[in-house]
Amino acid sequence: MRPKITCFMVSRNLLSQGYPFVETIAQALPVCDEFLISDGLSTDGTYQVLEKIAQLNPKVKLYSEEWPREQSFARTLKVMTDRMLERCKGEYAFYVQANEVIHEKSWEYLRNIHEIWPEMWGFAVPYLMLFRNVAFGEEFRLRLVRNLGIYEAMGDAWTLKAKRSFLLKELLKGLVDPRKFVFFLARGLHSFYGYSRRIYTRSIPLLLPRPVYRYTFVHPRDFLKKLRERKEKWANDRDFMRMNDKLLEATQRALEAGDDEQATWEIVRTLKERRDRWEIFYYYPRNVAITEIEEHPRIMQDLLRNYREYVLREEALMAIKEAR
Repeated sequence: MRPKITCFMVSRNLLSQGYPFVETIAQALPVCDEFLISDGLSTDGTYQVLEKIAQLNPKVKLYSEEWPREQSFARTLKVMTDRMLERCKGEYAFYVQANEVIHEKSWEYLRNIHEIWPEMWGFAVPYLMLFRNVAFGEEFRLRLVRNLGIYEAMGDAWTLKAKRSFLLKELLKGLVDPRKFVFFLARGLHSFYGYSRRIYTRSIPLLLPRPVYRYTFVHPRDFLKKLRERKEKWANDRDFMRMNDKLLEATQRALEAGDDEQATWEIVRTLKERRDRWEIFYYYPRNVAITEIEEHPRIMQDLLRNYREYVLREEALMAIKEAR
């Protein structure tokens, strides 16, 4: 019998931020056996949409709960992601964020990951980073893992990693196994149990037929609404707002000129300036590229062509209802 895969996601006010979360759920359901969602008391109608989705497909399990008020936006996301990971019951857990759409050409590969890589515990999934249909880079994120209780969210929950407590136990085991200790010393624990740029023994980067399409925004107008909402909610998080103030100003200026395409490129230009200035973004390619809309997941193509802001479409809801 095929091992079960549990997908999980956290959500809060996704409609007002323009995330294609309905399309995200629709494209993940063919991969997983259940889909867990924690909604943090959304006030923009997101929860009502999620309720409808849960009624359309029995795989979806919805939780409505107040998120903890941590010191920072990043910490809140980590705490809730870890909580949802603990709720996963499948042999595999797949962490999906609300703007990440799995391409249908990758469904079969992901469904059969247990047969393709039976010895692996963690899988770094390839993501194409997008601003509408402008590709801003690619990267691997450890998001699909064997549900062994040894993983947790890293940073602002952008990826998963092995827990420190587990790594410490493994290091202590290595003290009585000279060959294992030498390997740990030479390669590092992280390279053994989590994605790194070196050796992969218990984890591996996946070369999927198509990467996961990660939309920072589908439409620049939605991106502006998201920035405004976060500015209001996270005004006390100085580091977070310092990163976003210039971006908000550039986006608003471009949209006031009435040119959505120009607004997209203004956002790309502003972020590229910041990326080039801070070397922490070295893992992105140093260029941007246009992707053909026909290359995107089918469910996204009409949304990219014909709308100026994110809309809830019957097409996406029907895909959820019919997903098996």
